Amino acid sequence: MVMNNAVHPSLAAIVVAAGFSSRMGEPKALLAYRGATFLQTITGRLAHAGIAPVVAVLNPAVMGRMVAGDAGAGVTCVVNERSEDGMLSSIRRGLEEIPPGADVMLCLVDHPAVQPETYGRLREMAQHGTILVPVYNGRRGHPVVFGAEFIGELRTGECPRGARSVLQNHPGAVVEMPVEDEGVILDVDTPEAYAALKNKG
Repeated sequence: MVMNNAVHPSLAAIVVAAGFSSRMGEPKALLAYRGATFLQTITGRLAHAGIAPVVAVLNPAVMGRMVAGDAGAGVTCVVNERSEDGMLSSIRRGLEEIPPGADVMLCLVDHPAVQPETYGRLREMAQHGTILVPVYNGRRGHPVVFGAEFIGELRTGECPRGARSVLQNHPGAVVEMPVEDEGVILDVDTPEAYAALKNKG
């Protein structure tokens, strides 16, 4: 697949990396993967797909360990001071940095194996009025692209199940994008899952 590096005029990305990695035992954002960190891998692939701006949301402890370049070139890093409130609070912190009217790709830092081509296809298929979800072998995965019309609900709506609530509230807007990319469903949340990921090469 030939990648188009022109920046999508209205697609931004948030990388949610503010969890406390209690099961992993160390920050997932800083784990090594293919010569980089999880966070660098994801932000690099977003940049290659022409997606900008990119905002990484971190907890205070991870931010305190970051040095210049750790997040990737051109990435805005922000702290969620309320990380203990869960993922939705991190999404909302990231949305504070996103330009009005932009579609938003929500990326999870514990999904580092998403392939560059998948980011590119999501970018190409993103459009207002839809919620775009990659699907591998019948399973929905990440990242998910929310059209600009749904950002207000993500910011301030009643979302008892986080971003998933928005999908449930608007089933007619959900567009599934089949992919041959197991990375969209590989949730690297434990030392065992991390070992399995490294064994895949």
